[in-house]
Amino acid sequence: NDSTADLVISYANYIGKSGVINAKEYKDWHVGTNEIDRLFLEYDLSWQTSPWAKFYKIEKCKSLLFTEGMHIGEDLVFLYRYIMKCDSIQILSNKFYNYDISQENTLTKRIGCLNVELFAHDTIYGMLNEFITYYNIVNENVLKKINWIKAYYVHRVLNSLYHTPNLSKTQRNKIIEQLDIDIYLTHMKFSSMKERLLKFLLQRKKYQIYDVLRKLIVVLK
Repeated sequence: NDSTADLVISYANYIGKSGVINAKEYKDWHVGTNEIDRLFLEYDLSWQTSPWAKFYKIEKCKSLLFTEGMHIGEDLVFLYRYIMKCDSIQILSNKFYNYDISQENTLTKRIGCLNVELFAHDTIYGMLNEFITYYNIVNENVLKKINWIKAYYVHRVLNSLYHTPNLSKTQRNKIIEQLDIDIYLTHMKFSSMKERLLKFLLQRKKYQIYDVLRKLIVVLK
């Protein structure tokens, strides 16, 4: 291992109810600052953003804090901002961390209050644009992975809209119109018939009908 690296990334053994799940294997690699694309294409930086199984330099952390008021996505923001301060990154093939996925009770699966979700969305969206500019990312496949992150946080805001009481239809429509719906429609998966119908309505900007259907879905659950 390279002790001079500013960031060392290890990965985890995922533990399910039946034991260790054979997750993807990663090769040892010393990352240069001109090779950030590979972190997304080969090392899953678009979703491997948790703070565990990573080693940071204390002196580079001093000017970085987890964003106050963020209860979802703060790990991603911290990691990407930290990477922009790095001169070198070391990837380890050895896995030193066991992660229990048998309990489906993670914060990422919960719907937060609207203000929290909007704050996370806006913070992450701005940070990702900063990251793209900083590294001059132009590779389409890398941009797709980054845009998937943006789409995921649009998805969270949309869910929160329909779990927030005392919100008027006008307020919901105003927020929807401010979101990057094109990125959401392009990069999120819509598997069920219900999801495909909602996608169809958003594609055609039928926000009024979309709103009625979303409210109905919540009532019928």
